[in-house]
Amino acid sequence: MGHEVLATKNRSGGGGTWRELVLVLAAAVAIASLSGHAAVARLNLKASPVHYREFGAASGLPAPPRAVVFGASPAFDGLAWQTVAECLGTRIANWGVPGSSPCEWEVTQKWAPEIPKTFVVFSLIDLDDFFLCDFQGDLVPLATTLGDLRAASPSLAFSRRVLTQYPLALARWVFPPAGRSDGVMVGIRRELQALVHRPVFGVDSGIAPVFGDTAPSSNREKLSDWPVARVERQLELVRAGCLGRHCFTGPKKRALWRMLTRATQRGPVVVGVVPMSPEYTAGSLAATDLRSFESLLEDLRTAFPQVRLVRLDGLAELGRSEHFYDLIHLNQTGQQIATAEFMRQVCPPPR
Repeated sequence: MGHEVLATKNRSGGGGTWRELVLVLAAAVAIASLSGHAAVARLNLKASPVHYREFGAASGLPAPPRAVVFGASPAFDGLAWQTVAECLGTRIANWGVPGSSPCEWEVTQKWAPEIPKTFVVFSLIDLDDFFLCDFQGDLVPLATTLGDLRAASPSLAFSRRVLTQYPLALARWVFPPAGRSDGVMVGIRRELQALVHRPVFGVDSGIAPVFGDTAPSSNREKLSDWPVARVERQLELVRAGCLGRHCFTGPKKRALWRMLTRATQRGPVVVGVVPMSPEYTAGSLAATDLRSFESLLEDLRTAFPQVRLVRLDGLAELGRSEHFYDLIHLNQTGQQIATAEFMRQVCPPPR
C-alpha cells in the first residue's frame, strides 16, 4: 500500500513538473515576443514589408495614377519622383519594399494590372543575387523561388541561404528582430547618441534602406566628408552582406525579365539605372563583376528593344563622392542632377 501511494505521488509530481515547464516556456516566449515587438517599434526597424504611396498626390494631380514605379531605396534617393510626376502630369504609384529587388517587385506588379506606364529603376546592387531582401520570405511565393533556383542552377550553399528566408519569415511573426542584428545595433547606437545629445548623422547604418515620404531628398551629407575609417567600416558591412561575392544571372534577372514581359504588354516602359558611389565600385567590385552587370544590360536591350533604357550611372558628374550620402545613395545634389537628366529623356517637351 505504501509503495502504491508513493508511486502515485511521484507520477502526479512528475506531471506537475511538466506543466510548470510548459508554463515557464510559454511565459518566456511571450516575454521575448513582446520585447521583440517593442524593440522594433522603439528602434524604428522596418518590420512591415510593403508601404504604398502615390507621388504627385501632394501636388493635387488627379487620381488614379497612370504610372507605376518599381525600385528599392537607390531609386527613390536617386530620383525625385514627385517632380517626375508633376512633369508627366499624372500620379505615380509605388509599393515600397525596403531592400527589395525584382523578385519582390514582381509580386507588387500584380497589384497594379490597370496602370499602363511602368518605370523600373535600379542600381547595380539591386540586381546582385548575393544581396537578399529582408522580406523575400514574406512576399515571394516559395514555388517561384524554387523554380528560379532550379533554372539558375546556383550552388547548394546559395540555394540554402535563399530558402532560409522562409522559416525566418515565420519566426519573425513571434520575434520580429530575428535576423536583423545589424538594424538592432544601429538603432541602439542611435538611441545612445540621442541620449547623450550627440548628432546621429554620422552613425554607420550599413546598407539598410530607409523609405521616406514622397518629397524630394533633403539629405545634404557628403560621402566625400567621411573619414577613411568610416568608409572602410561601411565597405566591410557591404562585403559581409553579399559574402564577398556577386552574381547577375540568377533569380533576380529571371524576375526582371518576367516583369518587363508583363509591363510591355500593358504600355510604355522605362528602365533607369542609377549610379553607385566610386568608393563602392572600387572597394567591392572586380572588373569581372562590372562586365557581368554590363552583360545583363546588353541582354536587356536585346530582349526588350521597345524598352527605353536610361543610363544615369554613366553621367560623369554623378561619379563623384560629393553627390552621395553613403556608399549607395545619392544625396540632395546628386538627386537633383539625376532627376534633371532623367526628365530630359523621359518627359515630353513642352508645347
